[in-house]
Amino acid sequence: MNKYSNASSIITWGGEDNDPPDFGKVYIAIKPVTGLTLTAVAKNDVQTILKKYKVLSIVPVVVDPDYTFITTDTTVSYNSSIALNTEDTIKNGAIDYLAKPADADDVENALLALPESKAVPPKNPMSADRVKWEHIHRVFELCNRNVSETARRLKMHRRTLQRILSKRSPK
Repeated sequence: MNKYSNASSIITWGGEDNDPPDFGKVYIAIKPVTGLTLTAVAKNDVQTILKKYKVLSIVPVVVDPDYTFITTDTTVSYNSSIALNTEDTIKNGAIDYLAKPADADDVENALLALPESKAVPPKNPMSADRVKWEHIHRVFELCNRNVSETARRLKMHRRTLQRILSKRSPK
């Protein structure tokens, strides 16, 4: 990592560990300091640096790292009769949150942000009507597209829900 400053972590493995095995190659996955993957130019730079360290016929191959993103769905309940802290203290203790639905860029920015920094407001936030439409359709899908069950869970009249479902999504 001394020779390449844009790496926050590096993992290497021999090609014989791949499935199917790829003998004669050493794979190098580099997590860059910023972003999730290296550009093609950066990969070429790393391979150029590694050429002078090449051993016999072993070929270094720079690949993108595989990421595992973990989604959590957390609900915090507050009971003022037994809590030691006030409701505002508990809310202020949260570092950040993502409002649903969030796209891949929102998730990436949240994961890469420093814990003490506040989230940047979105450039094109969804309108309140769009958020409502997305929520209703999500619950509808989770209820296996059952209108009566969805209406019960959303505490709305079944006919009102049918009218909403028949309309196109707002902008």
